[in-house]
Amino acid sequence: MKAMKYLLMLVAMATLSVLVVACDKDKEKDAGKAVAGDYGGTVQEIGYTETYQAYVTLTRRSENAVSFLFDCDAIDLHPDAIILDVVGSDGSYALTHTSKAITGTVINDHLTITFNMESGETYTFSGKK
Repeated sequence: MKAMKYLLMLVAMATLSVLVVACDKDKEKDAGKAVAGDYGGTVQEIGYTETYQAYVTLTRRSENAVSFLFDCDAIDLHPDAIILDVVGSDGSYALTHTSKAITGTVINDHLTITFNMESGETYTFSGKK
């Protein structure tokens, strides 16, 4: 009887350890992979009220970096791709660049990003995957 009790306890502990390890793998540790994708939404130049349909593609470069590519045909806005640092986890991520004026967030597949063009205009994009 005592051996059966220990055997049941051993099986329970083994099952619990497998479940804990499996749940740990479900958490996204690769921030680049978590935010990568195509986002559709609107862009607006700061200081103006007009909004235009625009698209952003974030392409994973590493665990903590993505390439930012912006496209808006309505105002012929197609800046060169920029590599952004990605920090965060559990559905909330910050996007930054060390030398360019660009910052953003991805929260539950919703991207908001503000960026400056070399000509001086500042734009804000908001969209979803």
